[in-house]
Amino acid sequence: MLPKRALFGYSILAMPLAMAALPIYVHVPNYYATALGAPLAWIGLILFAARLLDAIQDPLLGYLSDRSAGAGQGRFTLILIGVPLLAAGFVALFQPLVAGPVAVSWWLAMSLIVVYFGFSAASISYLAIGAELSNDYHGRTRITAARAALGIIGVMLAATLPEFLAQSQPVGPDGQLSGGSGAGVVQFSLLFVPVLLV
Repeated sequence: MLPKRALFGYSILAMPLAMAALPIYVHVPNYYATALGAPLAWIGLILFAARLLDAIQDPLLGYLSDRSAGAGQGRFTLILIGVPLLAAGFVALFQPLVAGPVAVSWWLAMSLIVVYFGFSAASISYLAIGAELSNDYHGRTRITAARAALGIIGVMLAATLPEFLAQSQPVGPDGQLSGGSGAGVVQFSLLFVPVLLV
């Protein structure tokens, strides 16, 4: 039976991984359309294309993870590669350095590619490690339950923190938040990085 400390040490990564997924589908379309001026149709096409690319790369990353598993820390190495890419891509996603519909749309596409690659590289190997931590049925159930519980906490944080952070922004003379639309998700993207790295 995996000790509780080791179980928590493994499961904790599920929280930031779960925190990354929700904002992409809930906040990205509104943020890019409202705050950055990208056409909603373009945003939809970019999200679709990025998911299509992700569907192609996932089996390849899974194959690479399996091939590296025999080399000692191979799966862990893929997590170490994926996590910084996920962090950098997530910050870039909500803090574009360009302006204008075309440039912002390209920025969205490139950021999503980095985010999805980092997320897949980390999560595929992470889930595989969970299956390898125990050969016992009850042990695997315990590992899966702990990972799922922390994943749910991550989803709840992703659902509530951007709104909470937006409410903490000062209100301007016009009665609007000084950070404008998307102020909460911009702050959330910065908060996400240390949580993920820890």
